[in-house]
Amino acid sequence: MGNIKSIIAAAALLGMSGVVAAGPMTWQDSYSPNGGDIYMEAGTSSAYQSWTFDITNDGFNPGSDFVTDYVIGLNLYDDSNDNVWWQFWCTDCKSEYAYLDQPGLIGDRIFEVGGGGETASWSVAGLFSINLDGLLDVSLTATSGDFYFGGATLETSGISKDVPEPGTLALLGLGLAGLGAARRRQKS
Repeated sequence: MGNIKSIIAAAALLGMSGVVAAGPMTWQDSYSPNGGDIYMEAGTSSAYQSWTFDITNDGFNPGSDFVTDYVIGLNLYDDSNDNVWWQFWCTDCKSEYAYLDQPGLIGDRIFEVGGGGETASWSVAGLFSINLDGLLDVSLTATSGDFYFGGATLETSGISKDVPEPGTLALLGLGLAGLGAARRRQKS
């Protein structure tokens, strides 16, 4: 009768151990240019900037976690300088544009630089890249005019796979120890 009680107690402890589902998660990364804001001007060597977002720094585990959506935020603002070389002959050419390139063709965006934050959503190839290794390569090109680039943010959302808790693992260990003790008593 004592062996049956031991086995039932060990099975109860084993049954209480389990896995906690972390469920929906968000991961973020930001890029700030070294030395402050970057001046970008179309047609010059300062027209192009590239960087890599890395959400593994925020706890994303490639192969275990899964990103379902992301948004890239850009801080672009006008330098309020209308005296760039090409505007003296083209008085209607005061618009300044930036081109955001991310993996794949869908998801690339052209922005008219106005004075603040711009956003771009995901691309299929971008989602594949992030889920593969937690990294997303992005570039920004000044296609017309001149402006400042103050930085960028990546906000992702997705699902974190089931994660065992330390308390859960302790209960599992106690349950296994109880089963071992019950088995040892049964042999004696």
